[in-house]
Amino acid sequence: MRTANVKSWLAIVLVLALVLVFGCAAPSNTRPSAASVSPAAPAAPAAAAVPPSAAPAAGTKLTPEQIKEHEKRAQEFYRQKDYRKTLDEFQAILSFDPGNQSALYNAACAYSLLNEKDQAVAYLEKAVEAGWANFDAIQKDADLDGIRDTDGYKELLKTTLMTKQLDAKLQSGRQFLAKKGVDASRYRAEKDTRRPIVYLYDPNLPAAQCAAMRKKLEDYADFQWEHLFSHPPATPVCIILLDVKDLAKAACNAGARGEFMLEANMLYGLCRDTTELRNYNDSVLHEFTHLLHVNDTRARGYDHPIWIMEGFAYLYGTSIQAGDSFYPRHNMKLPMMQDVIRTGKTIPWATLFRMNIAAYNGGPNNLLTTATGEYIFEYIYERGLLKKFYDEYCRRALALRNPEVVRPGDTWHFPRGGGEASQQAIEAVFGKPMATVERDWREWVLKQRYSPWDEPLAFTPPAAVFGGRALDLTGITFNVLRPDNNVQGSVFWRRKGDATFESVPVEPAGEDGYKATLPESATAGPFEYYIQMQLASNAPVCLPKDGPRKPFGAVPDLTPPTAVPDLTAAAKSYRVTLRWKPATDDRGIGGYKVYRGTADKFSPDGKALVGETKGAAAEFADNAPVPPKQSAWYAVRAVDVVGREGEPLYLKVDVPAPEPPDNPLVLKASPASKAVALTWSGELEPNVTALEIYRGEGKAGPLQKIGETTELKTNRYLDKDAKFGTQYRYAVRPRSREGLVGEYSAPAVGEPLRYLKRINCGGPEVPSSDGVAWEPDAGKGNAALRTSGTSTWTAPDPVKDSSTFKNIYQTERWAKQRINYVFDVDVDPGRYEVVLYFAETTANFFGKGKRTFDILLNGEKVAEKVDIFTQAGGPMIPWQFRKIIDVTGRKLSVIVQAAPTGPAIKGIEIRGLEPQR
Repeated sequence: MRTANVKSWLAIVLVLALVLVFGCAAPSNTRPSAASVSPAAPAAPAAAAVPPSAAPAAGTKLTPEQIKEHEKRAQEFYRQKDYRKTLDEFQAILSFDPGNQSALYNAACAYSLLNEKDQAVAYLEKAVEAGWANFDAIQKDADLDGIRDTDGYKELLKTTLMTKQLDAKLQSGRQFLAKKGVDASRYRAEKDTRRPIVYLYDPNLPAAQCAAMRKKLEDYADFQWEHLFSHPPATPVCIILLDVKDLAKAACNAGARGEFMLEANMLYGLCRDTTELRNYNDSVLHEFTHLLHVNDTRARGYDHPIWIMEGFAYLYGTSIQAGDSFYPRHNMKLPMMQDVIRTGKTIPWATLFRMNIAAYNGGPNNLLTTATGEYIFEYIYERGLLKKFYDEYCRRALALRNPEVVRPGDTWHFPRGGGEASQQAIEAVFGKPMATVERDWREWVLKQRYSPWDEPLAFTPPAAVFGGRALDLTGITFNVLRPDNNVQGSVFWRRKGDATFESVPVEPAGEDGYKATLPESATAGPFEYYIQMQLASNAPVCLPKDGPRKPFGAVPDLTPPTAVPDLTAAAKSYRVTLRWKPATDDRGIGGYKVYRGTADKFSPDGKALVGETKGAAAEFADNAPVPPKQSAWYAVRAVDVVGREGEPLYLKVDVPAPEPPDNPLVLKASPASKAVALTWSGELEPNVTALEIYRGEGKAGPLQKIGETTELKTNRYLDKDAKFGTQYRYAVRPRSREGLVGEYSAPAVGEPLRYLKRINCGGPEVPSSDGVAWEPDAGKGNAALRTSGTSTWTAPDPVKDSSTFKNIYQTERWAKQRINYVFDVDVDPGRYEVVLYFAETTANFFGKGKRTFDILLNGEKVAEKVDIFTQAGGPMIPWQFRKIIDVTGRKLSVIVQAAPTGPAIKGIEIRGLEPQR
């Protein structure tokens, strides 16, 4: 259980005294906790009964003092193990503040201790939704042990861990861009927790263009997981969408428009408008196919040969989307393949199947090899055998592959038996010798036709459902890549269940659009349709590709959603929070629109719109309401999945006068080098513009203001005036834009260190949870790197079990002979602890004795022939070397030198110790 701040320092002393007496311990890295008795502790004597709390009068709200009183009482009941009364106190808070994340979390703990598991999970989910971000507490808090076996807890834990993984993947994407000289801080980030994918968008790209590309990739991933691949990525994927300028910086190969980086599970590519894809390959979709394919094969434990990898990517890199499906199409490689077949210069399939990466992608005929692989897959696809071939190849390859499986993090390689498995799979699915299949393929290629009309047709709406307040239920509109006045076309439709299609002509609509108007009888119920377009000199082109055999299905939506049944508001001077009960609709609710006006029954039009919600979200916060002491009318209406809108529900809201801001912050004071680092967690109210910092000496010294910060997002303040040897007590107070100051936070105690220095060897600055960052080892003001001829290296994969120092272990400084660091600023005579961070992350040194070096501190050799691989127990495993030394001067040096192999080091931490007494 985690409780918020108690009312006074005296109460804190009382709780600490109880901890010392009864052997209680509070979990770290979170709010102060009501103590939990350890199994080895003696039983506590019976505590005095706690009098019941007085309920506030109806219609009032709790003051901060009343909230603290409830929290204090909850702590006492918790200590007495009266969990029902503990719960009652937190429910009292929630009855007046339903979004109090601390009370929600503690209520979940109380329900768990009462073995009411469903309620415990429900309140834990509410706490996370309200902003509770202490995932470590969720995993380790003993009060939640009672629900760890429930499906709800497991799903919530999976979601919270995924959030952390997504954040880490975003960070790795930004690091990749930064190393390429791209300002990654400008890039917009989005997360898709379901698939899971994180996106980084170049800020110069239009938001609508990025949204369209993301939608296309999400649809494509779902399509392939349904129809081809069986294993979605087990860890998050990063997709970076660039404009032309940044692509030139990021590209690993000159002229590349995209690349998939296997080890990082990341791809980047040029984000282009769909209507601009006049070339024969969409680079982002091509690389995304590689990513999906490799994650599937890695889950199976082996790789596919290059012809299959590239064949799939080129097949779908040129596909078009219609509804939820993707259809491969011919492209400008077709005429080339036909010329090659006519002149007898084709690459034999048996040769192609056995090519390695260098021969396939880098040889003099690489265009011919990629075109051949693509059109083999075009042929397999046209015959309806794509999924069957993929599964058959996987089965054959599994039987023929080398018994050593591919490990996560291995570089992609050419699998043994790839050519043999390919031939066996071809012959199995076609039921013919490969030579016969190859002959039939050549004849098929010569019969195919390509024209500009094989370029994409973009449809609005795509296929699934018609409807919406402003949509024409009888109109089908669509755009084409290359409009032509000589084009003729028709839309063929039939009512669901009819045997034959009727047709209506296609007419021009705008510069590059076309429209067909169906009769009202067509859209009175479910119907099917397909589109056929034709130039006079070419064969007709259908969408869907199979035309009448697999038409689009459409179900008109003629019923709007119901009105919102109930609407309430919680108003403060800076925010009006609206909550409502959900509306209903036969198709499903797509979201809600929120409007604000000056009178009852005002017109809810575009000018009055203040925001929208998506999906089932039934809450909206207006952070820019009317001025305090004034009234406004709000209206909320539901919108279904196809755009139809329900009737609005109105509510009058009185905005109150400003009040001092609440103080939800949890303050932490950490020792720094001749300073104290303050960090805090918790969400401040949006009208807070500054945070005032207070300090007092010892446990009872008066608190005095020592500064303030307006950089509220940094969550960090360094008290450089703190004196070594003195203990300080700190508190913070939020100040609103109206100048009103909130209450003090619970105090945090800290004391400066004599010295603390952290160095990230070979890498950038890395923030730390205690406020003392890991500095880069090069540049002005950083550790003096006194050796020339060194280099840096970044590991492509994460080091195992290194979550706390993950970013430190990813980079290193290495040299052929020696690396010398000298620390001579603020170093005084005395005792110091030196911690050196290592991990063997270079494949050339994976093995016992392959890299050995000596360690010297202040010129004295303290370790000889250090073998990181052996000390850590293998590759990609962290290992730390610790040594306490006495410094008599004002300089401390750290040297790693070859013995005989060149050294490598990840990080250095030097901490001044108290003198021995």
